[in-house]
Formats: sequence, structure tokens, C-alpha cells
Amino acid sequence: DEARAALIAGWGDHGAMARTLAQITAFPLAGSVRERTVDDMVRAGKAAWNAWLTCGSREDISPAMSRINVPATIMSGTDDTVLPTLLLDREVTERLSRVRKVVVQGAGHLLPLEAPDEVASAIVQIQATHVQFA
Repeated sequence: DEARAALIAGWGDHGAMARTLAQITAFPLAGSVRERTVDDMVRAGKAAWNAWLTCGSREDISPAMSRINVPATIMSGTDDTVLPTLLLDREVTERLSRVRKVVVQGAGHLLPLEAPDEVASAIVQIQATHVQFA
């Protein structure tokens, strides 16, 4: 709740968003990627920012998880402080019947930015294992 309050209070503040990004990532981001990400965070609409932090991220979809019956790949970083791997396992991975887990050593919460090659590789592996439709 303390972190949520700080995020809500920091909306639109470049310095606050830069600190948040540094806290949720484990791999250093290239300067241009880091700046673009902070700029995107600053430009987020206040209503959307607050809605995610106060409602969306708190929504409990666990009762619906057992009805998901499609192959899923769940990726996580071992150093994710927002959604640690153990929590992700308990709340998501263990509730799905057809799941493949990919763990990126040393990565934090923003895998597409921190480990784009690993994310791309996981996507390629998914595509290779499924029938392609024309």
C-alpha cells in the first residue's frame, strides 16, 4: 500500500517515474530505452494510472483461472520485486493446466525491456510448437 501511494503521488513527475523504473528493473536499461520508458510513464493519463493502481492491479481473477484451457507461457524474472516468482507460481502458474514457465535469471519486472532477446526467443519457441494457420 505504501508503494501504491507513492506511485499515485508521483504521477506525472519525471524524477518519481525514473526512481520507480530503477526500483522495478534489475537489468540496466540502455539510456534511450530508459528515457523513453520514463517519458511514457510520465505521459500516462492520471485516471488510467490511478485506476490501475487502485483497482485493476488488485482484481482477483483466481476463480476464473481454472477455466483457462489453452497453452500458456508465463515468463518471470528472478529479481522481480513487483511480482516475485514464488507469488507468480502460486497465483498463476499453479492454477493453469497447460502452462510452460520461462524464468530469466537476474531480470526484474519489465522483461520486454530488460531481456528482449529472451522474450523474443520464448515467442519463437511458442510459434515453433504450434500449427501455423494461413
